[in-house]
Amino acid sequence: MARQHSVPRHKRLSRPSRLQAAKPWMARYPGTNILRGYRKHFGVDFECALKELTLLGVTFDAQYISQLRQSLLGQQAYLRRQREARLNAEDARNEEWALFLQAMGMEFEEEYEEPSLDLLKGQGDGQE
Repeated sequence: MARQHSVPRHKRLSRPSRLQAAKPWMARYPGTNILRGYRKHFGVDFECALKELTLLGVTFDAQYISQLRQSLLGQQAYLRRQREARLNAEDARNEEWALFLQAMGMEFEEEYEEPSLDLLKGQGDGQE
């Protein structure tokens, strides 16, 4: 029996295969924004979709391309800020937890240490 893939075939294609499959796809694409449709259908980013559609003969307005790239840069900056905020919040929670444990007379260790195998061998055997 053939292996079942969890990802559709059109999203697993290499560039030459995508370019070959894109020709009939473009002919029957019903939408107005072919760049977005290509990106979603073939599972590529905007830059890759832009390059491949240009190879297929689709032309785009230079102002649209620059606006798209500015939007992508803004989105990347937003995601970077969100990631930094999440990490800072995690650090703040660790600091609060450390202060709480210190107040209880305990120590806080940020790094988790795996138990050594020597300690695990003696457990459960009745050997002590």
